Amino acid sequence: MTLEQLAKHFGKTVGWAWQHLSLLRLHPDVQKLMSPELPRSKQLRFSIAIMLVKWSVDEQTAIAARIVEGRWKLRRARHEIRKRAQQLGLETGGAKRPRQPHDDYRILASFLRRISEDAELLLGLKAKRFDEMFAARSQIERVRMLKSVEECIESLTLIRQHVERPAEAQRILSS
Repeated sequence: MTLEQLAKHFGKTVGWAWQHLSLLRLHPDVQKLMSPELPRSKQLRFSIAIMLVKWSVDEQTAIAARIVEGRWKLRRARHEIRKRAQQLGLETGGAKRPRQPHDDYRILASFLRRISEDAELLLGLKAKRFDEMFAARSQIERVRMLKSVEECIESLTLIRQHVERPAEAQRILSS
């Protein structure tokens, strides 16, 4: 059966047929991670799996396991795959132009907007709601949450320092 026939059989495009056939190049253990019978949090997404088809079995299984076990979000998984692919000189299944400074600016602006929006929602909660949130949780979970908050503050502080740097230089020059 040709790709065209396969695509026609499913009422899809040739590209769709090619992508789905290429999944057969994944190690069976990686293919199993795509099973719809697995809980969604334990599944490997199609768009991520397709990035791994040209990789060695060892690399496929290693990164797929890290993605699923770490419950990485799509954005992080794609980033880590691209980073690892660059280290290994491998392809990730898609032609992507190198990231430019304006791309990084857009990513930073989007990140800060999301944080601001989410913080606004959380800060709209009453203190009592925070108490209720942790009422059924162990003290260990509260400590973990505090640690996560501290790590976020540290990361945001570093980002702030990077953003402030040119502003400081401008102030010095204009003095």
